[in-house]
Amino acid sequence: MSTPHPLDFDALAKGMTIEQAQIEEIYQVRADQDPDRFRLAAMKLVDLIEKRRPDLYPRQERRVIRIMEDAEAEDYNRGRIGAHVAGIARDTVRRGRIDRSGFSEEARRAAESRDIGYSMLQLVARKQFQAAEKEAKLLGEPRKPDGSE
Repeated sequence: MSTPHPLDFDALAKGMTIEQAQIEEIYQVRADQDPDRFRLAAMKLVDLIEKRRPDLYPRQERRVIRIMEDAEAEDYNRGRIGAHVAGIARDTVRRGRIDRSGFSEEARRAAESRDIGYSMLQLVARKQFQAAEKEAKLLGEPRKPDGSE
C-alpha cells in the first residue's frame, strides 16, 4: 500500500500558490542548500499536479509553484507554442548543416526523408499557428454597431 501524498490535490484551485517551504517539506530538500535538487522536486510536483488535476495549469516560478488563472494560462501557453514552432523552424534549418558525406547510402536517404518530413511539419505548424493568431485577432477586435470593422 502506498503512502498518500502530503499535498491535498483536491484542495488546489486556480490562483493558488505552493510556497517554497511547502515544497521543501514535502520533498525534504532545502532550496538554499541544494538548488538543483529543489528545482527537480518542484518540477516533479508540477508534473504530479498536471497528472492528478488536469483541469489546472501549474507553473514553476523561481521557488514557488503557481496555479495559473485561465486567462494567464492562455497567454502563457500561446507563448510556449509560439516558441516551440520557432524551435521547429530553427532545428529544420540546422539539419541542413549536417555533413552526411560519411553516411551510408541508406542512412543518407533516411536522413533526407526525415528532412522532408520535418520541413513539412515546420511549415504546417507555422501556418496553423499564424492562422490561429490571425483568427484570434479578428475575433478579438471590437466591431462597430453596424457590423463593420
